[in-house]
Amino acid sequence: MLKKICLILLFILSFSYAKTYTLHMASTKYLDQAKLYYKDIKFNCPSFCNVIIRTPLKKNYSILIINIPTIKKSKKIQKLFHLKNKYTDSYIKKFRIKPNYKIVNLLGIRINDKETQDLFKQNVENSNKYITASVMYNSKQYKKAYKLFYKLFLNNNYNININYFLAKSAFNIKKYDQAIVALQRVLLLKPSFNQARYDLARVLYILKQKKEARIEFIKLLNSDIKEQTRTSIKKYLDILSKKKDKVSIYANLSIGINRSSNVNNGIKSSTFNLPGLNNILVESEKAKKDTSYFQMANIDFIYYLKNNSLKISNYLFAYNINYSKEKDENTTIISYKPSLLYQKNEKLYKLVFSTDKIYKKDNNGFYSLSISPQYIYNNFKSYIKYQRVIYIKKENKEKDFKKIQFSSRLNLLKNFEYYINLYKNTKIKDLRTDIDKYTMDNGIKIFYDITSSNRTNFNYEYYYSKYKDINIAFN
Repeated sequence: MLKKICLILLFILSFSYAKTYTLHMASTKYLDQAKLYYKDIKFNCPSFCNVIIRTPLKKNYSILIINIPTIKKSKKIQKLFHLKNKYTDSYIKKFRIKPNYKIVNLLGIRINDKETQDLFKQNVENSNKYITASVMYNSKQYKKAYKLFYKLFLNNNYNININYFLAKSAFNIKKYDQAIVALQRVLLLKPSFNQARYDLARVLYILKQKKEARIEFIKLLNSDIKEQTRTSIKKYLDILSKKKDKVSIYANLSIGINRSSNVNNGIKSSTFNLPGLNNILVESEKAKKDTSYFQMANIDFIYYLKNNSLKISNYLFAYNINYSKEKDENTTIISYKPSLLYQKNEKLYKLVFSTDKIYKKDNNGFYSLSISPQYIYNNFKSYIKYQRVIYIKKENKEKDFKKIQFSSRLNLLKNFEYYINLYKNTKIKDLRTDIDKYTMDNGIKIFYDITSSNRTNFNYEYYYSKYKDINIAFN
């Protein structure tokens, strides 16, 4: 009985001591280096941090943050430095009793205390660099604002306003990962900054990190916020609580009329001289004008897997064009494209398969089969494509070929796009000399959005083909 009572008392006494945590930041053999570490940690740490230099154990000085009351607060302080890519080897130790450290006398070491930091903060926010960055942000020149606030951040990483507007600028140019990191720094320095938490929750929502977004939104509901913000948060939470349908269907139907001045890809004159072959006279078909009517329909079945980041798409497309006079130019296209899509934050990976049938009058057309891995990130798109073209009529089988293509497209500026296509055609049957070729196609596109649904374009393209079989008439 006595033994049981003693065990109970020992158990109670073991919990009567307050837990305390120590964050081991760095260690060095040299006192001067230890003082430099101390200055840096003290300057970048929140004001409540108790930073010390412990006298050598095993020949090393250790820089510690001691007497941290909770593991949560310890991890927050550690994360604050990790976000700045500092002291990434730091670690946390737990003690039942406050340890008694032998510490180095730090009298005479000048550290920027809270009062000095506040003064420095005011100086920074009154500087020309900060004012210029703010003007760029307020005038919606977010790319310039981001660059300027980032430069300010490098020398003022504890400043809440610099971090916040760095995050807002990053958000507006869709650098969502950078926005998250900057907002997390803001909240580590000032957890009560509700607007920053609201912005963080919205970024997480955009990136489809639903669990993390929900946590931040719920924290805001439990704090003192405006009723308008509370209503907005409830709408977000309602959307997050709804289970998205596993299948989505998108469909489109279009009809129209065209007028072409060159239906048959003819030339202005009925004859022309062929250069390189004694300028012999060659007869050709003149360009013909005609009016056409077209019908187009497409439908896309999308099946969502794995938290909607993985999708399967089944895309069906049909197009038909009929000419008033040139009936031989009537064309029908039927296409089926199954694809696998995986999205991770702003990056989209696609694997697209395609089977198409293009035919004209008298079954004069061909089949096309292809496979294409694709990568899309913000304003950049690139893909590789392998294609095989098979003609329907037996007498056209000598035209069958295969094609390998590389394509990239990049928005260099807001309204300026550059694209390049490189591909190689190879004949399947060794009969014709007008199939094997290398082609480069590149160009620029300048566009201006008049409204959200109206755009004007200027396009310049350079296209060149080099045939394998030497023939001046073809290149």
